[in-house]
Amino acid sequence: MREFSVQNMARNYYDNPKHNEHVRTLSLLLFDQLEPLHHYSGFERDVLSAAAIVHDIGMAVGYNDHHKHGFYLLMETSLAGYSHREHALIALLVRYHRKGSPSSEGIDDVLEDGDMTRVSKLAALLRIAEYLERSKAQRVRDLVCHVSDDYVQIEAVADGGLQVEIHEANLRKDLFESAYGATLEIVASRSNPS
Repeated sequence: MREFSVQNMARNYYDNPKHNEHVRTLSLLLFDQLEPLHHYSGFERDVLSAAAIVHDIGMAVGYNDHHKHGFYLLMETSLAGYSHREHALIALLVRYHRKGSPSSEGIDDVLEDGDMTRVSKLAALLRIAEYLERSKAQRVRDLVCHVSDDYVQIEAVADGGLQVEIHEANLRKDLFESAYGATLEIVASRSNPS
C-alpha cells in the first residue's frame, strides 16, 4: 500500500519514472554506504525512498520553487500507509531536496526529538542524488563511497562524461558537509569495460 500511494502521488502530479527511480537508486546507494556515519536503519531508508519518488511533484505547479510546491502538495494530501510523522518527514525531504537549510516549516508538533537532524542528513543524500542525475539521462551507473571520520569521497561511476553532474553536485555539498561534519568530494570514474 505504501509503495502504491507514493507511486500514485507521483503519477497524479508530475511523473518522470526513469528519473525518479534513478534518484531513488542513487539515494539508497548513498544511504547504505554511509551507514557508518548516520547509523540509521530501515525507517529512515523507507522515508528517503518515498521522498525520492515524489521529490519533483511540485513541477505540477511550476519549475521555480518546485521543492516548496512539492512540500505544500504533500502536506495537503494523504499518503496511505504512512504515519503523520513519516508523511511530514517525506514532505520535509522534498522541501529541501534542491537547496536551503532544513527547518521544521511549522510542523514541530508532528516531529520527534532528533527528526531535524534526520531530515538534514537524509535531505543531503537526496540532494546529492538529484544533482548526480541532473541531466535526467541516468548517466551515473554506480556510486562508491570512501569514508573516514571527517572526509567522504563519492565516486560516481559512468560509461561517459559526467562533467555537468559532478559540477552541479559539488556546488550543493554544503548541506552534506554541515549535516555530517565531514568534507565531501564528488569525483567521476569510468566503468570498466566488460
